[in-house]
Amino acid sequence: MIKLDFAKNKTYLVIGLGKSNRAVIKALKKVDADIRLWDDNPDLLTNYDDKMICPMEKAPWSKIKAVIVAPGIAPHHPYIALAREKDIPVICDIDLFSQSQPKSKIIGVTGTNGKSTVTALIHHVLSAHGKSQMGGNIGTPVLDLKQNMDFTVLELSSYQLEYAPHLKCDVAVLLNITPDHLDWHGDMDHYIASKGKIFDQAGVKIISIDDAHSKSIFEAQTVATPISIYGDNVPVTQSDFPKLKGTHNFQNSLAAYYVCSSLGIAHDEIVSAIKTFEGLAHRQYLARILNGISYINDSKATNAEAARHALRAYKNIFWILGGVAKDGGLDGLDSDLENVQKVYLYGQSATDFASYFKSRGIAFLTFDNLDEALLAAHADAQDNRGEPSGAPTVLLSPACASFDQFENFETRGDYFCDLVEALESE
Repeated sequence: MIKLDFAKNKTYLVIGLGKSNRAVIKALKKVDADIRLWDDNPDLLTNYDDKMICPMEKAPWSKIKAVIVAPGIAPHHPYIALAREKDIPVICDIDLFSQSQPKSKIIGVTGTNGKSTVTALIHHVLSAHGKSQMGGNIGTPVLDLKQNMDFTVLELSSYQLEYAPHLKCDVAVLLNITPDHLDWHGDMDHYIASKGKIFDQAGVKIISIDDAHSKSIFEAQTVATPISIYGDNVPVTQSDFPKLKGTHNFQNSLAAYYVCSSLGIAHDEIVSAIKTFEGLAHRQYLARILNGISYINDSKATNAEAARHALRAYKNIFWILGGVAKDGGLDGLDSDLENVQKVYLYGQSATDFASYFKSRGIAFLTFDNLDEALLAAHADAQDNRGEPSGAPTVLLSPACASFDQFENFETRGDYFCDLVEALESE
């Protein structure tokens, strides 16, 4: 666990009692900090001593060192607005981690899409060259990590970057920026600015320049390394990594390569390590091959841009999608539908998405839930075996958030894999 010695006997107000802030509370207790807390869900407050529970009107503002918010809590939340009015710092667990001054090289990874894969890939390569750990927006809450490591690889969301003024990465990488979380940020300019904060105190700055928003951040830096999958002097090629399909995974591999190279690891060692990386569950993960048909779990594709990568990576697609649509829905995917044979819609977005596919002449069916959608896609894909278009692919790439029917994208993906595993082969 990270040691927060600087917080000893100080008063902190913790807002939001999800996984990351439960780790915050545990770490603050270790140093006898005075902890006040609140969550808008009263059920979550029942697990804590009444003396810690702190409605806004009872907050001891004159004593509070900082307000520590769960990353998903938007800047317009009343607690945050009042704290800022009183000039009290608003931070998240990433900032506490940074203030603890861990004895570790810190590698920060952000981007709209691909940051989990790149974080895990960098960790995979670095593990052969020292003691490496990863966390943040992926897996382990950052305050549950270890204090003394050779490398700490952090996946960093725009939410976390907004609330981490003390963050100082030895190496920071930006993968891409496309519209996302605009309900939280308010507009695209604020979202872009939040992503750019990863470079505020960074040492080595690595920025993909394959989209205009990321390129604008690169151009604002005094010194930074640009990377592009279209560059003339790229040190690796997509064919070097056959397990990581699609141009998006080439961008991921290229980013990981440059990060590890900046840390002194030799070319051949990086390439060999990336070749052994199996990928992450829920990110174009091969759940099963049944009668020659691939069943792909891409549950992490929670927006249209993420789904685009899967649509470009496979042929003869029987596409399952749905959930809670993001702003813009499926806008921008018209040029990526040529490999789609049929669409299976479920959940909250099904009716709106049906109009999208109807207007484009693509066959679709609508269902109440993922179970029904998978069974229909499975039946149609199996019926299409042996067709000249090639072996079908049953693809779960929802292009939506999961919250209408599942707790998160991981739960959705796991459920899909369980359903696929239960399918009977001939």
